[in-house]
Amino acid sequence: MQEGDWDAAWLLTDHPFRLAQVQAWLWPQRGEADLVSESLDDVAASMCDEGPAHPLWEEFAEVVIETYHQTWQEFDLGRWAVAGRSRVMGPDYEVVVYSREEEAIIATAETLYVARPFLMHLTEAGWLVAHAGSNKLPVPGWPPEFPDPVT
Repeated sequence: MQEGDWDAAWLLTDHPFRLAQVQAWLWPQRGEADLVSESLDDVAASMCDEGPAHPLWEEFAEVVIETYHQTWQEFDLGRWAVAGRSRVMGPDYEVVVYSREEEAIIATAETLYVARPFLMHLTEAGWLVAHAGSNKLPVPGWPPEFPDPVT
């Protein structure tokens, strides 16, 4: 994703996270002429299923990549590391927290540091990102909800 390869990153995300992201993109456009003739649920489902092959994919990916770069501009896997062990959040769900490499080494309960949680879901396809930036599942809907992390 750091290189803007949203097509590849999409395959590493869990379905509810995909659906919530698509719904968040579609919701403000619900009155647009090309969306009025189809149910938003149908458009969202087909975008999740088809991914890069969907006719709206390029527009969607452009917005998601721009948002990612604005929100995650300081996140760099070359300079960030896993901060401690993952935390089990329920059956097949774990949170992995990344922080800057130098902070991950010295982090203690009393130390404040910049961290980015990733909720991961173990599926038949392997580990998938269930939510980037939170340890809580996104809630698909109209509009979808992206809960803040629990600290």
